[in-house]
Amino acid sequence: MHREGQDGESGDEGGRPLSEAAFGAEAPSKVREPAHRGPERFLGRLRLPGSILFLGQLIRHGRQTGAVLPSGQGLAKAMIDAIGPLPNQTAIVELGPGTGVFTKAILRRYPGHRLVAVEANPEFVSRLRADLPTVPVVQGCASILVDHLAAHHLAPSDVGVVVSGLPLLSLPGDLPQRILAAIAAVLPPGRSYVQFTYAPRAWKRFAMPGFSAGPSRRVWLNLPPATVMRFVRN
Repeated sequence: MHREGQDGESGDEGGRPLSEAAFGAEAPSKVREPAHRGPERFLGRLRLPGSILFLGQLIRHGRQTGAVLPSGQGLAKAMIDAIGPLPNQTAIVELGPGTGVFTKAILRRYPGHRLVAVEANPEFVSRLRADLPTVPVVQGCASILVDHLAAHHLAPSDVGVVVSGLPLLSLPGDLPQRILAAIAAVLPPGRSYVQFTYAPRAWKRFAMPGFSAGPSRRVWLNLPPATVMRFVRN
């Protein structure tokens, strides 16, 4: 969900504050649709281009989506370059894959590594599972990352890198710090957490215990321009 947001209050389309449950709750296994929703049901089955799907989720869940457009290929390349070489047999964990721009770039660059994606938005989850059936896509909140990985038989020692497009600057309450703590909990020393943001100065609000900041890279050709940051686990 490549959608790093700006500062501000979080809210859903009804003006209510976004709760943690709204961000990371599991989708119900069955939902009975009213008969009068026939046209909506038909439209919901249409395969929309990624940019249109992204725009629809921006309108419905602006702060959760956190960007006006999916990430561009230049930003995807910068994120992949920041990952660098990985230890053999280690897994790549992607948080907030959205429409899968980074996911596809990861698969091309690291075909020999296992990839697990964690996404909260059910519409994006459905698209990812359809487009990339070989990639395990977990629907849930990144704050319980240890549990998600354990369900896929991955221990922290198996994780080579965490790559994130989550809009941490726009998530409510202490959820961003709990997500950062969850990332720290699954990364062995010397391994990296790669994140992009549209507002690098605003990142000073976050405590990053257990991490050392590496070099950052500005991607001017993305819309809007973004900064790729790399943190190394101490």
